[in-house]
Amino acid sequence: MVAQKKNLPQQANISNLNRFSISMTSQKAGTKTMSGLGRLSNVKALNPYLSEDGKKIIYSEKGTGKFFSTDFSGQSNNVIQGSPLYDLDPNISGVAFSKNRQKIAYLFFDKNSEEGQISIANPDGTVFKNILPTRAKQLKLDWANANKISFYNSTGEDHSLFLLDIETKQIEKILDSLNGLKILWSPDGSKLLYSGNNQLSLLDLQTNSSLTIDLQTEADRCVWTLNSLFVYCGALNNNLSDNLYHLDVGKKEFGLVFQPSLADKIKIKKPLLSPAEDLLFFVNDIDGYLYRINLD
Repeated sequence: MVAQKKNLPQQANISNLNRFSISMTSQKAGTKTMSGLGRLSNVKALNPYLSEDGKKIIYSEKGTGKFFSTDFSGQSNNVIQGSPLYDLDPNISGVAFSKNRQKIAYLFFDKNSEEGQISIANPDGTVFKNILPTRAKQLKLDWANANKISFYNSTGEDHSLFLLDIETKQIEKILDSLNGLKILWSPDGSKLLYSGNNQLSLLDLQTNSSLTIDLQTEADRCVWTLNSLFVYCGALNNNLSDNLYHLDVGKKEFGLVFQPSLADKIKIKKPLLSPAEDLLFFVNDIDGYLYRINLD
């Protein structure tokens, strides 16, 4: 049974001025820009994530599939012997790790019968449980929290976002179809940062409110802080490189916290924060290497 999406109040706009803001005029005049950008990897990186002890970044090398680990300084890059990922059935796609990386959600689609299932399992594919039958051949899956999974069809005509309770199997439509939809759930699952139709927005499921953010970027170029109160996002500046912005969800404000030098060209992709939230890691979509920004 699909629950109808609740009517949301009129969207408000987040101001682009706060105590973190830096005058772009002074930057162009040649004043000193913020420091703290450093390259961590020696090879082009894909899909970085924090190690279980929170002290290293694990990533794979683009083109080879080899896995590496690096400390936060980038001084210790080591090849990981054996893949930390499991070989799953070829009918499985759209794999999404739960927030604690103890479970995966995925689409299992049988091409012969043209029938599929949204399922969950252990990361190695064992102890699986079918949650919802579907005829969709591709789905984008994400964990909102430990009990709910969101999904949408990125290749179909309708890109509406649905929320699925894995225990009750109840489905709720929470976003109407948006072209180019990308999403990012807050750690506590109460808020959703999403982009589509060239617009970044924030949906608060607890207060049933929605905000439009006056920042030209996409949700997968952002990362939440652990307390679900703040967001960091990369967004293009006038020098065809990314600035890093800090969003205060409670105050409905955002401001500039990092601007690279004119010599550095970066485009932030799928960033993540260190456990202390004093470092931001990302793959640079311009050169493909793994980088760090010091947030102190």
